[in-house]
Amino acid sequence: MVSFRRYVLQRVFVVGFILFTITVLFSYFSAKAVREVYYKNLIYLSNLIETNFQILFDLYSNERFIKYQLSETVLKIPELEGIYIEHDGRKFVFPDRLHTVVREIKKDNACSKLSFCKDFIVVCLPFEEKYASVFVESKKEGRFVTIFNRSQERKFVYDWMANVLILTFVFTGFGFLLISSIWGEVGENLFKLHRLISVIEKSLSEGRFLVNERKIGNLLNRFSIKEFETVASLILYLVNRVNSLNEEIEKLAIMDPLTSLYNRNYLRLFVEEKFLPLWKRKKFPISVAMLDLDNFKKINDTYGHQKGDEVLRKWAQIIKSELRKADIPVRFGGEEILIIFPYSRKEEAFKALERIRKKLLEVDFGIGRRVSFSGGVVGYPDDLDNIDSLDDLIKIADERLYKAKRLGKNRIVLN
Repeated sequence: MVSFRRYVLQRVFVVGFILFTITVLFSYFSAKAVREVYYKNLIYLSNLIETNFQILFDLYSNERFIKYQLSETVLKIPELEGIYIEHDGRKFVFPDRLHTVVREIKKDNACSKLSFCKDFIVVCLPFEEKYASVFVESKKEGRFVTIFNRSQERKFVYDWMANVLILTFVFTGFGFLLISSIWGEVGENLFKLHRLISVIEKSLSEGRFLVNERKIGNLLNRFSIKEFETVASLILYLVNRVNSLNEEIEKLAIMDPLTSLYNRNYLRLFVEEKFLPLWKRKKFPISVAMLDLDNFKKINDTYGHQKGDEVLRKWAQIIKSELRKADIPVRFGGEEILIIFPYSRKEEAFKALERIRKKLLEVDFGIGRRVSFSGGVVGYPDDLDNIDSLDDLIKIADERLYKAKRLGKNRIVLN
């Protein structure tokens, strides 16, 4: 016959062993599930960043700007160690110290979606110009590779396992009922995290960058485990960050940074491709003015480019203040500005340009003389019965601009 003390010790040992086994198994399987979710999050994050760079390559092909955006993206996302892009025969990698990792990736021509290389997690995606089919006949393809530091994954999983172990041992006295309750909580949070990822995935599949923040906010408030809320918050932060980067890239792609007027990319992508066909089809009147500052080179040579930039900025401010919201001012060249007046006869455009000309003459730039500009205006259908492209109007406006220069400058020519 066994003593009561020994009986209790035996039962405590058995119960403790069972609870320890359950704790280890629970930690293992939950950590495995969290790791899978973490990998899936990295793939979703890579898709977000890749979509962002697809727009960048479509609208802005300057290599220096692309490298700058690569560095900005890597530096602002803690888990991201580097990015490697192959596109149209060009290769971009940041930072340069990852060239050894890139060489390992190049050996694997198949480039699996998720792989591991040394201490890094590598996500490799096909890369093509998403919107290129609108403008060109064939798309340029390549690879988009994101390289993540594996130490972040280990830290996240180890922290998760430690928290699970602590929670399990603290509540050992509550038995299997409480353990079942905890498993239910974890499963519910995993389900909510999966639901959050599904919302973002749906937005990406529909080609939208902005997700329903109110809906995501409601999901975040329902998490009962802090670690899951942290992961969900990180996903939301990354989505918002990619959104803001996308807005900045789009703005840089269509706006002139010095004058804050539209640039020629906007003229090509939106005016010529979208607006002009509508005006031609509906026979709406449209006027185009080409403006050029008088003696601007002399201002630059005499007073420096800073003074020249000041003149351009002030001129652009006056132009925007005197135009309607529907009018489209475009910095066409160095000191040339093109203005499109939708639904306007050239006489109406002339009145607006005269206001701008007189207002510029009132500005004292501290150079001992007033600054003026010359311009030429053309109207459709006043001057042309039919137009094939915006270049038809620009050519005539340009000719009248030079006519204004020959007549003594500081004037607007209509005919």
